[in-house]
Amino acid sequence: MGNTRYILYAIVFLVIYSCVSSNSSRLPYFNPEKGFYTSSFPTKDVSPQLTRIQQSVLRITSTSIYTTYFFGDDINLTVEMLKEKDINKMQLRKSTIDQSKAGTAISILQNDRYTALVTAAHVLDAPDTLISYKQGVNIPQNKYISSVGIKLKQRNYLHTFNNLLEIDVMAVNPFDDLALIRVRNGENDFQAPPLRMKTGAAMKLQFGSFIYVIGYPLGSAMVTRGIVSAPNYDNQGNFLTDALFNHGISGGLIVASRDNFNSLEWVGMSITASASEQYFLVPDPTKKQQYRNLETYADTAFITRKNIINYGVTQATPIEKVLRFLYSNEDKLNRMGLSSTDISGQQ
Repeated sequence: MGNTRYILYAIVFLVIYSCVSSNSSRLPYFNPEKGFYTSSFPTKDVSPQLTRIQQSVLRITSTSIYTTYFFGDDINLTVEMLKEKDINKMQLRKSTIDQSKAGTAISILQNDRYTALVTAAHVLDAPDTLISYKQGVNIPQNKYISSVGIKLKQRNYLHTFNNLLEIDVMAVNPFDDLALIRVRNGENDFQAPPLRMKTGAAMKLQFGSFIYVIGYPLGSAMVTRGIVSAPNYDNQGNFLTDALFNHGISGGLIVASRDNFNSLEWVGMSITASASEQYFLVPDPTKKQQYRNLETYADTAFITRKNIINYGVTQATPIEKVLRFLYSNEDKLNRMGLSSTDISGQQ
């Protein structure tokens, strides 16, 4: 009886251990022992490599539609009152406006049903409510609402050569500005082969390392080059580069070489650029009127905020963070019949 009880305990332990082991998160594999990334310019033709890689880098867009309600000077509406009042009865007028963003996504995994991609989370981020407040000498700051926009719908799309495919957002890490997305392959003539190149180690980038950035700035497929500055400035692998950053390149692929460009490795993603906020007076956005040069504008003017990019300082997210994000969402990939361990260099 004692031996039987011991055997049962052993079986229970093995079952529990195997369950815990199977559910525990694997750590992504990095290969830092190969040395630092080169700081020299390419001495050989790398165009064939870049052309092949570019096929896995795609353009994405996100458009959100808002109904915007405008209130007159005689209506003092607060945020708390929004939940209690019928704004349709209080509004002076309303209109429908849209806000669009664009970025870049990297195809990483694929089967017959799905293609999984990774991108920058802020490209797909759109608030449910947009509020602007009344301003004036005797008006409390950020108290009375001038207008409120309520999101009706949001559409996220992946652009291919001859298709526009709707995106499903599978996971988001706003802190690291990363998002896992997917598209359903279906019967579309979908051309987005997953990236087939080794994952590198951004920790081995050095001051002056030469990189390429591939993405869709201003909606066009482009490759640009850059030099790494402030490598691993936070001991997390983050780094800065002087590669030119334009709207749409967020989520772009960053590659580098450790063997004089005989091969390239995935070392990170472009995320944001240094920018400053500036405010402009603009015509009523709800009116689609055309204006002539030097024409006097006599209608209501609106304030709009724009981020002005300071070119030459681009923030990059290291491949280490990208892989940890993907590994932490292995369960979501598994439900699609995919696995982060199939990414090149992660077997």
